[in-house]
Amino acid sequence: MNFEHWKPDLLTQYNSYPAIAEAFQKAGIKVKLDWKDNRNRLIIQAIFTLASPLLIRSSQADIEKAPDDVHLKSRRNGELKPILSGTSLAGVLRHRAECIVNTLAENNQMEIYQIINQLFGFVKDKKDNHDSIDENLKAQASRLIVNESIIKETNDLIQTRIAIDRFTGGALHGALFQEQPIFASDKTEVELKIELRQPEKYEIGLLLLLLKDLWTSDLPVGSTNSIGRGRLKGKEATINWYTENYHKKWKFKLKDNKLQIEDIVNKKSSLKKIQEELNDLVTELVNQVKNYE
Repeated sequence: MNFEHWKPDLLTQYNSYPAIAEAFQKAGIKVKLDWKDNRNRLIIQAIFTLASPLLIRSSQADIEKAPDDVHLKSRRNGELKPILSGTSLAGVLRHRAECIVNTLAENNQMEIYQIINQLFGFVKDKKDNHDSIDENLKAQASRLIVNESIIKETNDLIQTRIAIDRFTGGALHGALFQEQPIFASDKTEVELKIELRQPEKYEIGLLLLLLKDLWTSDLPVGSTNSIGRGRLKGKEATINWYTENYHKKWKFKLKDNKLQIEDIVNKKSSLKKIQEELNDLVTELVNQVKNYE
C-alpha cells in the first residue's frame, strides 16, 4: 500500500467511520452492538468564549511578509483554523493543579508529586530526588486526555509592540515587533473536551476547581498572559461521570450572568443537593492531601 505522506487531511480513497463497530460491520466482522460500556471515566465538555485576545505562538504559515508571532492554526478541510492545542491546555491545567495542591499541602513536595504525577503522568529524571510514586517506575502516562479544539468565528488582527529595556524601564532601541493574536466576535466559541480515565473522587474534585478557574477567567492559556491575553469565559459545561454501577451527569449554563446547575440523570435533585455532591468531591481532595501527611 502506498500512502501519500505529503497530502494534508484524510486520504479520500480510504473509507473512514465514526465508530469501530461500524467499520467492523463493513468489513464483514460480526460484533455486538448492544454491549454495555463499563469503563470508569469522567468526561468534561465545556463551551467557552474568549474574554481577551489569545495567542499560542506558532511558525508562520506564509513565507511572504508576516508578523513575528502568529496564533497556532491547523488545516481542516483545506482551510486553516485557529485552535487551542491539547498540549497547551494540559500544561496550563497541570501548573494550576500543582498550585492548588501546593496550597492545600502547605508546601509538602512529596504530596504534590504523588497527586499530580498520578493524574498527569511523569517521566522520572535522574536529577529528581523525589520518589514520585514508585522507585521502580521510570515513567507513567497521563490518565487525563485533553483534546485539541477549534476556535470558531474569530478575527485576526496585528498588534505592534515594543520591548522594554529591563535596565532603564524604557523602550528598548530597535526592538519593535508585531504579533497576530485572535480576537473574539459575538459568535466566538471554543469547545473543550477533557477525559479522565479511572478517576478517583479527589481527582474529580481537583478537576472541578480547574474548571472553575477556567470558567471565571482566572486561568489564562497561551502566551503573553502578563498583558491580559488568554482569558476564557464559560458559557456552558456538561460533566459525565461513568462507573460500572451508576452514571451521573451535571449541566452548567450561564444565563443572564447567573449560573444554572442541573442534574440531568436525577431531575428531582435540588440545587442544594447538587451543590453538596460537588462540594463533597472537593472535600475528598482536601482529605486526600491530609492522608499523605
